[in-house]
Amino acid sequence: MVKQIDPLALNLIGTWCETLLFGVYTTLFLESTVIMFERYSRRPFSARLFTAIMCIIYMISMAHIGVGLYRLIKGYVWIEGSQAQLRYWSIAFAHPVEATLVNLLQVAVITMADFLLLYRCYIVWSRTFWIIIPSTILVLANFGVNIATNTLWAMLGALRGTRYIYLLNAIFPISIAQNVLTTGLIIYRLIRQHQESRAAGVHDSSSRLNLRNVGRIMLESAAIYTCTLLLSLILYIMNFDGQFILVDMTVPIIGITWSLIAVRLHRVTHPNSRAQATVFTISAPQWAHGQSDNTGSMSVSTSQPESDIEMTKGKIRV
Repeated sequence: MVKQIDPLALNLIGTWCETLLFGVYTTLFLESTVIMFERYSRRPFSARLFTAIMCIIYMISMAHIGVGLYRLIKGYVWIEGSQAQLRYWSIAFAHPVEATLVNLLQVAVITMADFLLLYRCYIVWSRTFWIIIPSTILVLANFGVNIATNTLWAMLGALRGTRYIYLLNAIFPISIAQNVLTTGLIIYRLIRQHQESRAAGVHDSSSRLNLRNVGRIMLESAAIYTCTLLLSLILYIMNFDGQFILVDMTVPIIGITWSLIAVRLHRVTHPNSRAQATVFTISAPQWAHGQSDNTGSMSVSTSQPESDIEMTKGKIRV
C-alpha cells in the first residue's frame, strides 16, 4: 500500500509547483513573444496562427493559476481549522464553481495545445490531410473523455468505484498516444528530408540550421510534456495522490514546451542577430512540390525569426 500525501499538503504543494513553473513559463513566453511578433505582418498565416494560439494559451494559463491561488487563499486562510479546511478540499474537487472552472481551463489549454501540434503536423506534411486522421481521432477522443470525466466528477463527486472508471483510466493513455504519434510524424518527416538532402550531396553543412536539428529541438521540447504524462500515468496506476501535483503542473509545462521550441529555433538560426537571414538549397522530392518542376530543388529559408515549419511547393520555411 502506497503511503498517501496529506490532503492539505497535497494541494499546497501542487499550487506551489504550478506557480514556480508559471514563472519559468512567463520568462520563456515573453522572450518568444518578442521573436514571434517581429515582422509579424510579413509572416505566413501558419506562423501568425501559431502566435495567436500561443498568446491565448498564456492568457488561459494565467486565469488557471489565478483561480488556483484564489482556492489556495480560501482553503488555507479564509477557512479556519484543519477539519473545515479538509472538508473544503475534499469537496472542492467536485462541487464548487472555482474547482470546476480550474478543470475546464486545464482542458482548454490541453485541447488547444493538441490542435496546435496537430496543425504543425498538417503543415509539415504539406497539408496532407489523410496523414493526420489518426491523430485527429485521438485529439477528439481526448477532448471528449476530458469533458465527460469532468462533468461526471462534478455530478458524482468521484469516479473511482463507479461504472465510469473506464473514462478516468483512458485519460493518460490517450494523451500519451496522441503526443507520441503526432510528434513522431513531424520528426520522421524532417529527418527523412534531411537524409534525402545529404544523399543528394547538396546539404549545406556550414549552416547551423538543418532539418535534423529542427527535429531534435522538437523532440527534446516535446519530451518534457510526454514524460510528465508518463509519470502521471505511473502514479495513477500506483493509486498515489502525487499524481494531482503533476496534474497541477501540466498547464505551465505545456506553455514551456511550445515557448522552448520558438526560443531554441530562433537562437539556432540567429545566434548573433534577431533577424539575420540564412538561405540554402537542398534537394526536393516530388511530395514537396505537389507537381513536377524544372529545378528539382527546395529553398529553405530562415529569414523569419519564428518557430514556424511550413512545407509548400518548392519551399520549407522554418
